[in-house]
Amino acid sequence: MISVERIVNDIFTSNCYIISKSEGNRILIIDPGSKDCTMLMGRIGNRNVEYVLITHGHFDHMAGVNCLRKNLNFNVIASAECIEKMMDSKKNLSFYSEFGPITTTTAVDIIVDSEITLKWGKESLRIFQTPGHSKCGICMSIGSFIFTGDTLLNEVSPLANKLDGDTYLLKKSIQFIIDNYPAETSVFPGHGSDFFLSNYTLN
Repeated sequence: MISVERIVNDIFTSNCYIISKSEGNRILIIDPGSKDCTMLMGRIGNRNVEYVLITHGHFDHMAGVNCLRKNLNFNVIASAECIEKMMDSKKNLSFYSEFGPITTTTAVDIIVDSEITLKWGKESLRIFQTPGHSKCGICMSIGSFIFTGDTLLNEVSPLANKLDGDTYLLKKSIQFIIDNYPAETSVFPGHGSDFFLSNYTLN
């Protein structure tokens, strides 16, 4: 059985997720966006972090990677386009924020090009590119759950970032999700609460 824990990051209230399985103590983390990872480390406890997935390169979704890397060993998953943003405070937009420049030199161990599938015990992780909100966006699904970053948000019209987004590509990415996942799929977005895909209407 898959379990999902939601943590609200302290930057722009973005969501971080801890995904665990009933067997073993291996976990997967999505979008550690708090620069201070103390609370996240407390929630991890003695569990083994196998993967950290970054849905896109905006700083409120990756600010905690450096802190986690100082304490843990894990594989980072991101798109090739995301790597450049993570290393550049202007491209990840932190340079323009009240939080100041945030960058990471953490290596990306698994690069998502179009789509990949990773075996995770008895489960499969389907990870695929979803450009639009940011050109470096990716989503991940496991079982009946999908984690969409800022590609798909509850009760929010498609929002492409002005600096590095594309509304046409975003709507195309959202339509891909709608066309390829059942209506009862649980959607875990980058901001706000989770919802069923059936409750979303693309405008």
